Amino acid sequence: MNKVRSISVGSVITAAILVLSACNPPDSSQDESVSAPATVTVTAAPVDASPTTNPSASTTATETASTASAVSPTETADDTPVRGASPSSTEGAVLSEDVKGQNLTLSEFFQPGDYWAENRYDVADENSISGISREIRDCGSGYGGPARLELRLANNFDKLSFKAGQANQSESSRDTLVVRVVGNGNQIDIQRIPFNKVQGFDLEVADVNALEVEFYLDDEVTECGNSGTSTAVIWDVELQ
Repeated sequence: MNKVRSISVGSVITAAILVLSACNPPDSSQDESVSAPATVTVTAAPVDASPTTNPSASTTATETASTASAVSPTETADDTPVRGASPSSTEGAVLSEDVKGQNLTLSEFFQPGDYWAENRYDVADENSISGISREIRDCGSGYGGPARLELRLANNFDKLSFKAGQANQSESSRDTLVVRVVGNGNQIDIQRIPFNKVQGFDLEVADVNALEVEFYLDDEVTECGNSGTSTAVIWDVELQ
């Protein structure tokens, strides 16, 4: 009796297991998904290769360039005028009658070159005169030619007056300065001026267009030029 009950209970348990197995078959896909490693695909975001523009930096650079282009190349930081650069300069121009009775400056002479200067000088017993000067070292008018100042008169004047001499601060005091005035290629006057002397000139220049004043050392002086240079000065230059 007990044996029969035992078999019946076992059969029932076995049948129950079979029924459960039939109702819940093993899911092969779940096993595969668990056992198989997941594949992850990573897509990189595109990188912008173009340089980043800084709007403020671009604006600053543009404003700086505009400001730089607006500055005139002839302007200087201390506003110091450059000789010959002023629009009002008459350097190299033909003189008009407007300059009659005025003391001429270097700018009224025709293309004087870079060796002439304007300053204040002491000549003999005349002190702090406003004049035009140049260092003279050549003896005679031949070798190298004399130093020259030229006026373009355009036949507008009748008289020319000026003074000339050697500055007290000249390197040499032994030489004699020669001043020769030439109008239209012809000699008008010539004077020999030793150190410590002031020489005045009063000349007729009617019908003269090109007037030149030449400066050189007297080559008849013994050992001319051996003591150094002479500073020739011309001042009180006036046309009438």
